[in-house]
Amino acid sequence: MDSNDSIKKYRREIYKIFKGKKDPENGRPGIRWAFEPIKKETKYLVLGINPSNSYRKVNLVIGKSNHKWFKDKFKTQKEYDYFLSNEEKESEITLLQELSHEHHPHFKKHRDFAKALKLNDTDYQFFDLFPIWRIKQKDIFDDLQDYEKEKSIKAFKELVNRHPNLEGLLFFNAGAANFFMKENKIKWNTKEKVNVRKDHSGTRNSIIRIGNIDLINKSINVYGFGIGGYFGPKEIERLAEKSKQLF
Repeated sequence: MDSNDSIKKYRREIYKIFKGKKDPENGRPGIRWAFEPIKKETKYLVLGINPSNSYRKVNLVIGKSNHKWFKDKFKTQKEYDYFLSNEEKESEITLLQELSHEHHPHFKKHRDFAKALKLNDTDYQFFDLFPIWRIKQKDIFDDLQDYEKEKSIKAFKELVNRHPNLEGLLFFNAGAANFFMKENKIKWNTKEKVNVRKDHSGTRNSIIRIGNIDLINKSINVYGFGIGGYFGPKEIERLAEKSKQLF
């Protein structure tokens, strides 16, 4: 099965699970309409919980990208929610996701960390565990039903299993990493505290977590890194220096 067929199968499964998750009147535009195929050269998926639908943040992305496709910024959250809910806007929605990976400060920090880990741009792709548009990660945790979590994680693991090139799953968010392992009923194999800053403002630590999950045809490694809001270039370098030997 090639990458396009694999992601189409995943998409069909996801739509069955979340077909009722659309409510733009209340800031819930539902599932996005496109998924980027996993490329053959991709070794790692950098996983998040969900794509953000904050119109303020996407306006920042549009401004930084200066992409000619978007002449005007979104004026309200509701306007953006309706845009995301429109199946006819699939190409624009996909483009916005790609531009966010390049210009959104959240993803910029993640790209900086991946670079510090000595990963090439072609080594990894960003991927959302639950492709439901929400503003905050907590909203997803509160909103998901147990069967939705179970079925969508199962569909995701089957997708990973269809890509023998994948060597690991990376979480650059401690909460998302712990959520994933808890939902899979798996304990971390190792946890290591790392000091990333010690100065007049105090000591700052992060934790590296390593585990693995069993798929149908293989076992795959799972890595969790706590990259807090206080992380800057120095913290990223220190955590990466301690983590590079993992890859």
